[in-house]
Amino acid sequence: MLVDGLLEKAGETIESLMIGYLNNKLDYIERVDRLISIAEGRRNASLREIDRRRSVLGEKVRRSVQEIEERELPLIEATVRKGKDAA
Repeated sequence: MLVDGLLEKAGETIESLMIGYLNNKLDYIERVDRLISIAEGRRNASLREIDRRRSVLGEKVRRSVQEIEERELPLIEATVRKGKDAA
């Protein structure tokens, strides 16, 4: 091909050109990689916080339900007994 012939005349290969290009862009690639790592860390921290808050909320709901059951169940049982006694 034309490109291969021109590269050969210049004493270059496509691989050597790619290596040179990547060396020039290495700082940019490292910066992007670092930013990705920071973003992943933030995402993971957010997910941990969501899980923590969800478990705290779940525990509050369970306690509230237990308190309501403990408070209301005797009233319901008393009402049922009164209904049986009246029948």
